[in-house]
Amino acid sequence: MANTWNDSRDRVSPESNTDEALLQRLVAGDTTALGELFERYAKLVFSVALRIIRDKHEAEELLQEVFLYVQRKSHTFDASRGDCRNWLVQLTYYQAFGRRQRLLARRLRDEVDVLECEQSLTIAPEAELKVLRAESLQALQAALNKLPERQRSTVCSYFFEGLSLREISERNQESLSNARHHFYRALEKLKQELGSESVD
Repeated sequence: MANTWNDSRDRVSPESNTDEALLQRLVAGDTTALGELFERYAKLVFSVALRIIRDKHEAEELLQEVFLYVQRKSHTFDASRGDCRNWLVQLTYYQAFGRRQRLLARRLRDEVDVLECEQSLTIAPEAELKVLRAESLQALQAALNKLPERQRSTVCSYFFEGLSLREISERNQESLSNARHHFYRALEKLKQELGSESVD
């Protein structure tokens, strides 16, 4: 693919390798910047998509869709509203949520599969499904902001980074039972908050 940066790439400063600089390069027509962003965040985007959709093939397709969207809409990125990583997570959340809803509409038995998967983790599956069905990211963010820091960190790492509870416990240097406790308590509180939001 054509690269409109050509000569200027040889004079790139270290700052041009930041996420924001890569997006600016992409806006300017440097298609190699998309590849660099893909290398940095493909694993994160895929893990978030898989966490929500629960289907590897669908998550792989969504991964491609997210980065195609980034290529087309890189000019819409607003650094004042958050960094590139959070922007990608939000894009993935919205697109994965929409795809999951369409899949659920076509495959009614998918609900049973998800519940069986969650029960194997001995956590509250109905609470997690409530989180995944949050009608808007804004409502979910408002509910998350009401959680204690450790609970919020645990549930965000699980949903938006694709980490398992064991990985979260290891990263936080705490026992798996503590991580489960933070996660369970967070889900219960989110379930209550999001439940109250749906009354409107």
